[in-house]
Amino acid sequence: MRVTTFLLLLILCFYSCKENKNDGDPDQENYQEVVQDSKDNSPSSDDDIKKSDYIEDQTKNDTGPSENVTSETSRITPGLYLNSGEQQDLPCNCNCVDINFSSTSELCLKKDELYINARFEENGNNVNVYFVNLASSSSNEEIPWDNFETGTPIAVLSHEGNNRLKLDWKGFSEDGKIAVDYALLGKKTLEGTYKKK
Repeated sequence: MRVTTFLLLLILCFYSCKENKNDGDPDQENYQEVVQDSKDNSPSSDDDIKKSDYIEDQTKNDTGPSENVTSETSRITPGLYLNSGEQQDLPCNCNCVDINFSSTSELCLKKDELYINARFEENGNNVNVYFVNLASSSSNEEIPWDNFETGTPIAVLSHEGNNRLKLDWKGFSEDGKIAVDYALLGKKTLEGTYKKK
C-alpha cells in the first residue's frame, strides 16, 4: 500500500512539473516563437549560406573611411579647449582646459585664487579628470587638500561632436563620498561645453 501511494505521489509530482513547463511565462513562449521563426527564415541552400559567409567576411575586412571617421570623431583628443560660453581670447583666465594624457594640467577653480593640478585618463569614449594636488600658483590653502582622493574622478569629459566636449563636474571625494562642503569648487568655472582651439 505504501509503495502504491508513493508511486502515485511521484507520478503527480512529475505531471505537475510537466504542466508548469507548459504554463511557462509568456516571454519564454515568445522567445521560442522567435527562434522558430528565425529557423524558418534561415537560408535553405548551400549557395545562400556561402553568400552570407562571403558578406560577413567582407564586412570584417572592410576598413573603409567611414569606420575610421566614426572612431576618430568619437574620441577626445589632447589639446587646448576653450569654454564656449566665454570670450575666445588667450590667456585663458579660467576659461579653458588643456587636455594632456602624459602629464598633469592646471585647472582653475577660482580666478586668480584657486588652482589645482589634474590628470586626464581615457575611459572608453570619455575622459575622466582626477585631482592630483594643489597647484603652486594657488593662494588659497585653507581647504584640506590632503584629504581628497586622487583615484576618484572629479569630472568627466564627453565628446559632443565638431571638436566640442562637455565637462560634467562631479566634485572632490573623501572616504569614498562626495566632499559636500567642497562640492561646488570648480563647478561654476569648469562645468560646461568647450571647443578645441
